[in-house]
Amino acid sequence: MKSTFNQINILYLIKTMDVGGAERFTLNLCNYFSDRVKNITVYSSGGIFTEELKKINVRHIISGIAGSKNLPGLRAEIKGIICEGNFDIIHAQHRIYLPVLKSMNTGKAIIIYTANNFFNDFYQKLIFPDKAVAISPSIEKNLLNTLLINSGKISRINYGVEIKESFKPLRENISLGYMGRLIKEKGIYQLVNAVRGINSNRIRLIICGDGPERNGLLKIIGNGEKDCKIELLPPTLDIDHVYNLFDALVLPTALNEGLPISILEALARKILVISTAQGALSDVISDNVTGLLLEDNSEKSIINKISYLLENPPAINLMRENGYQKVKSEFSIDAMLDGYERLYVEG
Repeated sequence: MKSTFNQINILYLIKTMDVGGAERFTLNLCNYFSDRVKNITVYSSGGIFTEELKKINVRHIISGIAGSKNLPGLRAEIKGIICEGNFDIIHAQHRIYLPVLKSMNTGKAIIIYTANNFFNDFYQKLIFPDKAVAISPSIEKNLLNTLLINSGKISRINYGVEIKESFKPLRENISLGYMGRLIKEKGIYQLVNAVRGINSNRIRLIICGDGPERNGLLKIIGNGEKDCKIELLPPTLDIDHVYNLFDALVLPTALNEGLPISILEALARKILVISTAQGALSDVISDNVTGLLLEDNSEKSIINKISYLLENPPAINLMRENGYQKVKSEFSIDAMLDGYERLYVEG
């Protein structure tokens, strides 16, 4: 494939092109490869990044069932796309697509699966990609322990984000930020209650995102009308504007999730990260070294860490620098894109 790399066709399978790490990752791949390969097609249920795909002339097939568990429907739609597409690479961002692909003739296409989360269930036994890629060290271990494919087919290409060179001093009045899906399991209500429970006028909280709990949050905070310490912003493509508002990013998640891209984006801007050690978060956050780790996602634990932030600026500034260097050396977007180009070229 190396000599004809600019003639290959790629199909990306993803549930949505809305706010999220896998979605931002897919957009980054599309931006990078759009002028390096012949054609790119994205299959998803649509979302905030739809217009961005149009700008780079990526074909986007939007389906109402792309994010569902309707396996017969997914099979019929994806089979039709493959039959007309003559793809060289089919790159799935969610494991739900792997058994679907296994059940059909995918022609000459190499099937690649990027694992964004931890799994240890029966469904893992149904996943047989040609190549499986982990986004962090912990997820690589998870794949090696749970997939039935040869270990030689499993590799790691760390998530990557753009590294920002600017430095913003820690402000006297601290703006805490939350960026991501608004679901209960992410600890958003504990975060709101913790900020309300801190007896200091130096703290405010800015929540940016969308999800099933948006209306619930609006009811209790009134978007500034009821609580001037807390503001709820809609998801946006202008992430730099939002991150410029943050002094610290707080993610008190209870999910055994992967590595949220917001964590890396914050560290790449020298923003302190306060999080639990769930999932792959400990691949990046070492307590009191590259950030602050919560004992759990309780209000008490969040309050303790916010209080430490307020009282120890020198230590916090050192953590900000350490976190920045960690991401710069191990999670840069250039290294990630180079890794996927090598993977695609190898075929």
